Amino acid sequence: MNDVMTRLWHHPAAPRCYTLVSLLLFVGLMAWLQAPTLTMPQTLTFNQLSCSAVKATKHADPALPNLTILIPAHVMARRLLSTLCSNPVLNRRFSDVTVQWLPRGELTPRMIYQQDFDLMWGRDYHLAGLSPDYQRYYETLLPMPQYDALWFAREPITPQFLATHRIGLLSDTFSRSGYQLPVQVLEQLSIDIHAASVIRYPSRQAMVSALMTGEIDVIPDTNYSPLYQGDTFYQTTIAQGISAGGWFVSRSLRDVQVLQALQLRLKQLLTASAP
Repeated sequence: MNDVMTRLWHHPAAPRCYTLVSLLLFVGLMAWLQAPTLTMPQTLTFNQLSCSAVKATKHADPALPNLTILIPAHVMARRLLSTLCSNPVLNRRFSDVTVQWLPRGELTPRMIYQQDFDLMWGRDYHLAGLSPDYQRYYETLLPMPQYDALWFAREPITPQFLATHRIGLLSDTFSRSGYQLPVQVLEQLSIDIHAASVIRYPSRQAMVSALMTGEIDVIPDTNYSPLYQGDTFYQTTIAQGISAGGWFVSRSLRDVQVLQALQLRLKQLLTASAP
């Protein structure tokens, strides 16, 4: 074996073979490095709950379409389904009602012009920012009432208090009451929103729970919050008369009875949630 390798090594054509092999390896390596890489789409934080999931007795007709509803947070899902699942008009027209929640920052223009959802809660300025002609695809079914944003704490709330205590905010930077408006106040007071004393939470429930347990000292919320009821917490107004947006329905959904049923049930839900 060694004799064979020795003869091959000293063969007159060996240098040319080695050069050719090296060149082929180099070309192959460069082609691999320059080849386009497959970019995977960003994973969406997308979850859902449906009537068929919460009501085991529902027998959906698979031939009927599914009514899809988009909301920004899961906390609304069960209340919304409890309002809609028992509606006879919706049960006759749809195989199921599915409520999906997606953070506002992950709603895309394509979702709007493809009319991926039959009904969605949103704010007109946000929708217009995503798609200036969004009204070609969605129209207002029910405007939401205005609301107030407030600070809540167990002690009187003053600029000095805010500067020296732990503050909770929502992680959702699109939230007017839970992030944008309170951040404006903090910036006016020259309070660093990136300081360790400013803690962000994924939901209002988590933020309220942190205040209840003493993890933080003050949080922003609205006059629809359970904190607003009673006299356990001190309150200071951040802003009043804030637009809450509304419910927008796809223009592809033209069934008058369905639109009336949705509007009626959503009004009932708003009335039940009013402070």
